[in-house]
Amino acid sequence: MHGAMLHVLLCVAVFATFIRLAWCVAGFLRMFGNHARARVSNWGLVQFLVVPEAYLLGLAGLLLWLSLERGGTATPLELAFAALGATLSVTGLLVSVWTFFAFPSIGTGHYVAVDQAIVSRGPYAWVRHPTYLGVVLLWFGLGIAFLSLPVLMAAAFYSVVYQLYARREEQMMSAAFGETYVLYCAQVGRFLPRSLRPFQSESAA
Repeated sequence: MHGAMLHVLLCVAVFATFIRLAWCVAGFLRMFGNHARARVSNWGLVQFLVVPEAYLLGLAGLLLWLSLERGGTATPLELAFAALGATLSVTGLLVSVWTFFAFPSIGTGHYVAVDQAIVSRGPYAWVRHPTYLGVVLLWFGLGIAFLSLPVLMAAAFYSVVYQLYARREEQMMSAAFGETYVLYCAQVGRFLPRSLRPFQSESAA
């Protein structure tokens, strides 16, 4: 019984990465049109480090899934880690989906579209970079579920990379939107909420 439950939890963590990979492929295809129409775009070393991330996560999930043993038993500790990892993975996926509904035109890469405005609704009312938060949760969720040291090391690496990535994006957005975006950043945390209440722009207040 415990072995079957462990298998289900591990599969949940893995398939969350597969869903996100499919989502990112769509975002990558959309990127070309978005960058062609952008009034500002930004590429550098940090941006290129992020490009393969979703595919590496999907590959890690596939390799771990192929290594799963069917049947067998599981200790309570293994079940606890698998449950925590699956919860983090599902949370990361849900945050990603919520982000898409709040910002349907979102795509891969750093750019500012001609008609783009600052998005401060949905998850953006709580954190400035919900997409990257979702990514980090998925990496840690997979690593914790499988107790995989290489995946946890990759999760730590991409946690740092996305911090740098977010800073570059914020510099671009501040240059494009000025004081309005600076005020938004002052009131909304980068990856963690700063308040128990969601941000409200002056126009929505």
